[in-house]
Amino acid sequence: MFKKKLFKNNKSIALIDASKNKTYNYSEIESFKSKFEKNFKNKSLVLLLTSNSIFSILSYISLMITKKKIILLLINEDIKEKFIKKIIRIYKPNYILTNKMLNLKRYNSKKNFENYFLLENKSINNENLNFINKLLIPTSGTTGNPKMVRLSLKNLNENTKSIITSLNIKKTDTTITTMPMSYSYGLSIINTFLSKSAKIVVCKDSIANKNFWKYFNQYNITNLNGVPKFYEFLNKLRFENIFKRSLRFITQAGGNLDLKYKKYLYNLSKKNKFVFYVMYGLTEASPRVSVLNVNKNKNKIHSVGKPIAGVRVKINLSKKNSKKGMIEIHGRNICLGYSEKLCDLKKSDENNSKLISGDIGFLDKDKFLYILKRKSRISKIFGLRINLDDLEEKLLKAGIKAKCLTNDKFILVNIFKFSNKEKIKKMIYETFGINKNFIKISIKNYIPKNKEIK
Repeated sequence: MFKKKLFKNNKSIALIDASKNKTYNYSEIESFKSKFEKNFKNKSLVLLLTSNSIFSILSYISLMITKKKIILLLINEDIKEKFIKKIIRIYKPNYILTNKMLNLKRYNSKKNFENYFLLENKSINNENLNFINKLLIPTSGTTGNPKMVRLSLKNLNENTKSIITSLNIKKTDTTITTMPMSYSYGLSIINTFLSKSAKIVVCKDSIANKNFWKYFNQYNITNLNGVPKFYEFLNKLRFENIFKRSLRFITQAGGNLDLKYKKYLYNLSKKNKFVFYVMYGLTEASPRVSVLNVNKNKNKIHSVGKPIAGVRVKINLSKKNSKKGMIEIHGRNICLGYSEKLCDLKKSDENNSKLISGDIGFLDKDKFLYILKRKSRISKIFGLRINLDDLEEKLLKAGIKAKCLTNDKFILVNIFKFSNKEKIKKMIYETFGINKNFIKISIKNYIPKNKEIK
């Protein structure tokens, strides 16, 4: 993924701290890594609370390319402290990299890095873990659910190479952060751009902030990446009036984008000569599965494209004479399996390069993939991956019996008896980080269907 030759004596810019207008070249990444890795013992588990910051990215890269046997667990910094402590209790990391003041028994401050603390628990021994496991990413980003996707370096390498080829990423490209790096889509952008010696502008501001567009223009961004809500908001901002001529391509993943927005982006890309890609993926696939170049395949605009190199898609037909069914994915990018507790990290590859996605779809005669519906209970709202079972469980603990559904634009919370709707929305926001504008509350004495979400 991040090959040493990319770093050695490479003076080209890798990372730009937008707020400080400070740059880091590839040689400086290697220099940082050489010093940083000395703080960690071999055969250890490290929890990194991630943010869109230079230090967070440098820490990630360093621990991924070190020759030491280290398993890295990524959690977004915005997760509630009680959930962070829950994950720490379950996984018992040797080290914690955090920008929060966590009061933890047996963890002592080993070193400070700007606004980050390196905490160490010397009493923990994780030497018997299976270090084919390299990276752990949560299946539900904000709920504190300890279920993680287990990824190997080979999984990430395979997918990174395929994405670079499919999107034709070049050394001269520059992107800007638009989503958390603990989200597999956001992380894959870091992996692909740095593996190609391209540039990443590191920015904490959202597209609603004028600073984002200041940096967008200042650094001649060639690539934008976003989930459906990102592009819906760009439409409201009238992207056609603010986009930069340097823009070479945009990518969309993380759920289905409405046809009207796809057509808007297609027309804009055609007129202004940049490429519009739609992608399909899952964290379990490291994460990309397929890519559609909309500009070249306007008649396939409802599709998510063809499988990328090294990935094969099979449809398990639901009925005879039916062309739709469960999507099965094969490739060396498929994760090793899941973990829900520390002892699961002793496991090796349980999937053997095969994944039943939980999504229903079909392949057309030209082998383009179409997604009809998701069978899984995962919602993707503005880059947040929410397990609806977790949401229902949290509501029940608060005394609210509910059934939750989603269409990846809104979450519908159906409550079975009258309760204060605003209070429920506030609780969901405080627990999961979902903006109340994306939550709909209904009161019905039956379980509603997805088509009722409007």
